[in-house]
Amino acid sequence: MSMQGDLATLELADIIQNLEMHRRTGSLVVEAAGATSRIFFDAGVITLLGSSRRPNLLDDLVHAGWLDAQVLAKARKSRRNRERPLLPSLIKKGLFEAESVKEFAQARLTEDVCDFLAQERGSFDFTRGEPTHDVFDVEEQHLGLSLAAGPILFEAARRQDQGALLRVRIASDATHYVATTDTPPQEVECDQELAAEILVRLNGTRSVRELVRAFPDRRFAAFETLATLVTIGAVEASGPDELLDVARSEAEIRPERALAILRDGLKIAPQHPGLLDAIAILSTRLEENTCAADAHKVLAHLQLEQGESDGARDNLMRACSLKPDDPAIRERVLALANAEGRSEDIVQIGQELVELYTRLGMQGKAATVLERLVQVQPDSFTLRRKLATARADCGDAEVAVSELRRYGRELLSNSDDRGARRVQKEILAIVPKDKRARKTIQQIDNATFKRRRMQRKRLIRWAVTAGIALPLGLLLTQDIAARFAYARANRDVIELELIENRRYAIAIDLLSEVREEYPLTLTSGLSVRRHIALLAAKLVDDLDS
Repeated sequence: MSMQGDLATLELADIIQNLEMHRRTGSLVVEAAGATSRIFFDAGVITLLGSSRRPNLLDDLVHAGWLDAQVLAKARKSRRNRERPLLPSLIKKGLFEAESVKEFAQARLTEDVCDFLAQERGSFDFTRGEPTHDVFDVEEQHLGLSLAAGPILFEAARRQDQGALLRVRIASDATHYVATTDTPPQEVECDQELAAEILVRLNGTRSVRELVRAFPDRRFAAFETLATLVTIGAVEASGPDELLDVARSEAEIRPERALAILRDGLKIAPQHPGLLDAIAILSTRLEENTCAADAHKVLAHLQLEQGESDGARDNLMRACSLKPDDPAIRERVLALANAEGRSEDIVQIGQELVELYTRLGMQGKAATVLERLVQVQPDSFTLRRKLATARADCGDAEVAVSELRRYGRELLSNSDDRGARRVQKEILAIVPKDKRARKTIQQIDNATFKRRRMQRKRLIRWAVTAGIALPLGLLLTQDIAARFAYARANRDVIELELIENRRYAIAIDLLSEVREEYPLTLTSGLSVRRHIALLAAKLVDDLDS
């Protein structure tokens, strides 16, 4: 029999009840959130649990303090057959009793199955067959554990309801607590022995997640007890500054542990500058470049919000060096350079970003960046050529060629035949059969455009000369006419003997007519004006006498 489906349409509890009722033997596989979990049923009874995220039974014995890590490592090294369990030899050495280990493993299996039943999303698949060593823990198989489905389903439901209430008091598994007392108050209703074990471990270096892991056979009970200790004030949560101090004290001896503490602090205070700076430094030291780069990015974001552009720029550049293949970081650096108007940096950083996008096969992104760079340096042929190539790679060859044609016309109008020819060659590289580009190259090579420009220059010179000569000719013609009129007026003055008869006013009137008729000529401005002035002076003298 095979059964498969989605947990959105059928709950795990119903599936397990069905397998128990029909006494099925086989593995129920659930895939959710990138993890795979398997429960093995033997005639409807749960006997094994395997998961990519579940520790080995022996490792959990180490976490619980039952087994020394070095002893386990030595035993594993000396084992010849990995499909054979180590528990019998460890029990034989007197490290622990067989019955105690089985009770521990049974309680541990209960904890893990309850967590397994809390899944509400994912796909499931049940197939018949016997368990295999590469899927399930060989140590757990050796013990012959068994859990009835009915009681475990009831316990899982109870924990789910109770867990929601406990989360009100313990909001995050990343929280670190510090004990304010050595022993729990006797009047408090809780497992006094378990509470004492928890208080011993709470010195600020462990998160809730790590604390609970120390009790693999009593995880839920440990969580309940911790919530009780929080309620009565027997423990206090560490703030980000306290966690920073703890991490600094651990950094020299256990840097990986210090980094884990800093990450827990960041879950509580995601924008704490001290935590971010410490994470960046310690991650760089441990060569965890992605983590360090992410910390520098957040620091840069905070500094930009505060107007500290210099510090933000330094953090972004460090992030770039740590994670050179992350285009998002270079986009931020480019945006900052653009906001500050640093043209040279815009072009340099932009071209680095274009190369990165091109290497990643993101031609559309590369074209968008190049469009911004062309706006900064519109005369750069290199940038325009790269933009055209990027557009052509995106399938927009027509747009790329039209932009190059426009640029080529600009160069031709500025007499840059060499540059225009390069542009046409680039068009041919994109569209090899482009007739207009070939014709333009031929015209440039035949100096057609040069001759046209020479003709245009001659026309301009002729127009300028004509524009100057025509007004001068008109002025000269007017002056000649004025000269003749002045000669006629002088002849009339002489023939009428106006000077001899002291009839100066009439002579002045005759000359004034010439001046009024030709006001803008040199004759009127010089000769006639001077003659009238002499006659006016004589007229005044005559009147005085």
